Amino acid sequence: MTRADRDYYPTPAPATRALLSREAFDGPIWEPCAGGGHMADALRAAGYMVTATDIATGDDVLSMPLREFNIVTNPPYGHNGHKPDRRAAERIAAHLLRQEPRKLALLLPFQWFCSTTRAQGLFANWPVSRVWAFADRFAMWPEGKARNSSKPTANSAWFVWDRQHRGPTALGHVFFGEHDDDHQD
Repeated sequence: MTRADRDYYPTPAPATRALLSREAFDGPIWEPCAGGGHMADALRAAGYMVTATDIATGDDVLSMPLREFNIVTNPPYGHNGHKPDRRAAERIAAHLLRQEPRKLALLLPFQWFCSTTRAQGLFANWPVSRVWAFADRFAMWPEGKARNSSKPTANSAWFVWDRQHRGPTALGHVFFGEHDDDHQD
């Protein structure tokens, strides 16, 4: 399957609202992989001040210092903005965590948690505080345009690093459908 240009898969607002049903953020939020601003708009609608940047407008997160102490984003999984890079999300996570944000929330495939390389690298250096796995699947379409009516097959989760967290990684569920105004169960 060919990936979308720059790995641009807009985040549906209910995915962001699901995160906010479990996590609060103290202060402004930086959305460093903002694309068309879908996630930033959902965060603003919830009352947060948001700084949105994206590589498409010349702001490469991998060369930027921390903009705010809270970060919420859906990073590219397979492209770094310049070329294919299957470790793009991991590079972005490490870059942001080195800057010691108060809280970092990344929307990623759930299977991202199941990796020896990350378990011995990224997660060993910066243990994840909480993983909020979506109990229901949802689609993130290339460029935000539905291509067919097939059911989503990807399992997604919010990975949250919180400087105030102590103890092992907590695992819980969030529900896309509870926050989807168009498709309430």
